[in-house]
Amino acid sequence: MQVEMAGAGFINVHLQKDFVSHQISELLQKGVRPPRSGPRRRVVIDMSSPNIAKEMHVGHLRYDG
Repeated sequence: MQVEMAGAGFINVHLQKDFVSHQISELLQKGVRPPRSGPRRRVVIDMSSPNIAKEMHVGHLRYDG
């Protein structure tokens, strides 16, 4: 694999055809699979002082992990 700067915020990534071919074959045979994740953890989400005059959205949630 080769990575190079292409100016003005662009990055070129060159992959070998064998690698891409293998990845596509795996997708076609096994379908899309989620990435491996680490051990399960408990997460606490605190609903802190929402403004009841506005619509609720994810920005009102605070993560404390």
